[in-house]
Amino acid sequence: MAEVSADKAYIGQTNLDAAAAVEAEVYIPFKSNMVDHPKSPLWTKLFHLYSYRQDEFLPHYHKRATRNRRSRP
Repeated sequence: MAEVSADKAYIGQTNLDAAAAVEAEVYIPFKSNMVDHPKSPLWTKLFHLYSYRQDEFLPHYHKRATRNRRSRP
């Protein structure tokens, strides 16, 4: 698995750890009230990518919506 993208509801350390365990890149947006978590390097990396480099983050995240539309009858 190369990438994991999901809705904001799935942002959490457990899901980030699960993705890291299979060496997947994570693209889950943060809720508006969330902040950096200095004890988690993966959280920090994703938080900064989402907050400061959305031009790189959003194309990966939007692949999720495209896949969902194709799988519907």
